Amino acid sequence: MKHVTILLSAILILTNYLFAGDEKNIVPSILKSAIVYRSGAELQHTAKANLHQGNNELVIEGISNKIDINSLQIGTDGTLAIMSIEFSTDYLKPVIKSITVQRLEDSVEVINRELGKIQVILKTDNELLELLKANKEIRGTQTGLSVTELMKMMDYYKGKTLELQNEISQYKEKEKKLNDVVNRLSYQVTEEEQKNTKTTGKLMLQLNSPVSGNYNFTISYITQTAYWNPYYDLRVENINKPINLSYKAKVVQSSGIDWKQVKLSLSTSTPNQNGNAPI
Repeated sequence: MKHVTILLSAILILTNYLFAGDEKNIVPSILKSAIVYRSGAELQHTAKANLHQGNNELVIEGISNKIDINSLQIGTDGTLAIMSIEFSTDYLKPVIKSITVQRLEDSVEVINRELGKIQVILKTDNELLELLKANKEIRGTQTGLSVTELMKMMDYYKGKTLELQNEISQYKEKEKKLNDVVNRLSYQVTEEEQKNTKTTGKLMLQLNSPVSGNYNFTISYITQTAYWNPYYDLRVENINKPINLSYKAKVVQSSGIDWKQVKLSLSTSTPNQNGNAPI
């Protein structure tokens, strides 16, 4: 057993030595600005990473889940060389649910617990009905019952059967209503999740650094997961005063990342539109 332990330790040390240069350096990105077009948006992130001399494999997280890879631009300081770039959606990262989705799912869970209780009651009542039917058949095969006893037995079976059937009917109606509520809540959860899915993207970079140290990165790209629409607010106090016109905009984004404390700009131009420089 001692020899096996030594052999395993030696294998682990050798493996760590051989693959030490292949360790991934994972860093988060911070969204700094967003230029929203009528269709699409240009997002700009910053990131910081500590690199060692030579080849490095860097993973930058917190990127939008859908980007135009042809629009991707990465800037660095120093004489850092970027040898390759690969983008992928990060499905393994835990999904961050919005407060609205969490509340809806909590409501579904509460109702499902209530449905479970109702199903237990319905099962019990149905079993009691079957027991009453079986017992009635046994009683019917017996002889020597007086008319009074037979009437009492019939009244008991009738009353108990009606009681159970009414209870089953009430609980089935309640079950139907609760299932309808669950279905509507589930549809709403799907609707909310489509507004802004929380799957994010990541960039995997192969870098070559002449010297070790801390490096700053700027990442910009176009994503089609955002847009804005104009709308107007007209206010008139009376017919003798001018109209107050407010020009507003509704911004929608489903990039998978939160736009908190972001410098936001709106543009009517079209991203990726080709043009010729004027003479």
